[in-house]
Amino acid sequence: MFASLPEVKQYVRRYVQCHSLPVSIPGLPLPEFDGITEIWFDNADSIEKVFGSKDYMELIRPDQEKFLDMQGCSFLISTEHIVI
Repeated sequence: MFASLPEVKQYVRRYVQCHSLPVSIPGLPLPEFDGITEIWFDNADSIEKVFGSKDYMELIRPDQEKFLDMQGCSFLISTEHIVI
């Protein structure tokens, strides 16, 4: 549904879902979340155009609340710095 919105087609450059694997690494804590989503934009204004749009608020947000713990989610807006 999200990918079908006109605003998403116009402003989202990349959309990636990452689902956790049942792997534990000695010395590292278990993950707090079962997955993450990466959504790439060209700039911060584009984020508002998608998540502030009428279509998102009326169609997508109510559906997300059926399967996401919105109060338990964390959001990070960042810029990428490639190291390797």
